[in-house]
Amino acid sequence: GRGSWDDPVLRVGPSMRVGYCAQHQETFDPAATVEESFLKILPTRREVQSHLSTFLFGYDDLDKKISSLSGGELNRLQMARASALKANFLVLDEPTNHLDIPMREAVEDALDGFEGTVLVVSHDRYFLDKVAERVVFIEDRRFIEYEGSFAEWWRDLGRPASSGEKAGKRAVGLEGRGRAVATGGGTADGGAAESRAMESRALEDAINAMERQKEEYERKIAGAFDRREFKLAKELAAELERHNARLDGLWRRME
Repeated sequence: GRGSWDDPVLRVGPSMRVGYCAQHQETFDPAATVEESFLKILPTRREVQSHLSTFLFGYDDLDKKISSLSGGELNRLQMARASALKANFLVLDEPTNHLDIPMREAVEDALDGFEGTVLVVSHDRYFLDKVAERVVFIEDRRFIEYEGSFAEWWRDLGRPASSGEKAGKRAVGLEGRGRAVATGGGTADGGAAESRAMESRALEDAINAMERQKEEYERKIAGAFDRREFKLAKELAAELERHNARLDGLWRRME
């Protein structure tokens, strides 16, 4: 029911139990208490308390309003909800936002022991390298599988060497693509090739700078949501959308 879909129906298999952890933590009613939120899933207060204790919540936390929780507490509560639902398919949107290092490591350990499927989107590269067993990226509205770890994909930028290659083949890095652009066609003179190489390097620098700005926008949006400044969050999200459009244009030029 969220997002812009060509087909408004998203079909989930009958044996699949989906646990969703949203980046902006909108999976709970802000006016409800922690206990009220979990009594929809677990039968008694005692079972709610027992379950939440494994996610570092104490007895006194049960009566807290969802709206009073910090970003880190809400992330832990989402993970606890997914666990209580006995989900076999976890959809995690920035699951380590607002978490300190010990809690991030606890989440990594929990996911390592999870026997179902985890679909995760994250900017936490260390986290992804720890938990991801398969890397998929999007190109021309298609999913492309990358054969290797996340660290290898990040090094290679997850781009196929040519459109004719099979999905899953090892990708070439940005530096390699820059050389290919600089020598493409085999007929340009040395000066033109050098000019194209300089342009490629300038584009790479601009892309790196805009990627850092993108992460800063995302941090500001998350902070605005934490402070319940929803109007500011909406304005920042609109700015981020415009920023991403410019960034996409730079990537198309690089390609």
